[in-house]
Amino acid sequence: MPIVHDTFRDLLGLVGLALKTFAWAALLTAVGYGLLMALFAYYMADDGSILPGIIAVVLSLVVTTVFAVFVAVRLTIARTFYQAVKQFGIGRKVFNSLFDIMLGITDENPAGSSAMTQALHGVSRDELKSRLTAAGEQLLRSERIESALPSLVRWLMRKIQAAIIWTVVKVVIIQAALISDGPEIDLIEIRDKLTNVIDDQIVGLIYRNAPRTIMSIGAAVTLGIWLMASGIHNVATWWATADFSVTVP
Repeated sequence: MPIVHDTFRDLLGLVGLALKTFAWAALLTAVGYGLLMALFAYYMADDGSILPGIIAVVLSLVVTTVFAVFVAVRLTIARTFYQAVKQFGIGRKVFNSLFDIMLGITDENPAGSSAMTQALHGVSRDELKSRLTAAGEQLLRSERIESALPSLVRWLMRKIQAAIIWTVVKVVIIQAALISDGPEIDLIEIRDKLTNVIDDQIVGLIYRNAPRTIMSIGAAVTLGIWLMASGIHNVATWWATADFSVTVP
């Protein structure tokens, strides 16, 4: 039984790369960034007693562990996606599969539907997005990763599969807006112009998006830990100096 259907069959050869990337990215982020933030949280929460620092460290480790998983998933998707594009031209395969769906091409009807082909010669920008989204959802349903895989591997590969499809859809929408200035877009013309460059466009988008997303989320996490530790410090300081004695008149 094949692990995936035709469009994503080559991903089978990248399962080991995906798992290795996920493990190392999660470990390095959790140990490196996690320990650094734990020390930072302890320092910020310290009020002269050990309890506030311990609370801040525990909360910090919980947050950075979640962030480590996020980083591992993002880097695994980006690296595996990049290799799939460079080695197997997966972007072009998905691109062609999306157009096959929109053209009504199936095993039973390899020539496609003439009516569907004609309908692609002039579509609005909203209709372009709607048609590509519908084709992406159909491709995702029809070529799901087989359930025989271990749960973690299946989950990772499905994430990568979905990322490939929606990145291709995004690139087509962006490029269509650049290629066509008018109110209507000829999708057949778009296909002709993008077929040989779609993989390069996808790789460029991967390089821009993955580091930018990780850095922005990382900055937000760092700010959140600083606010959390400062809040613990302030509460501990208030508690230590508060006068809870009751004055009896």
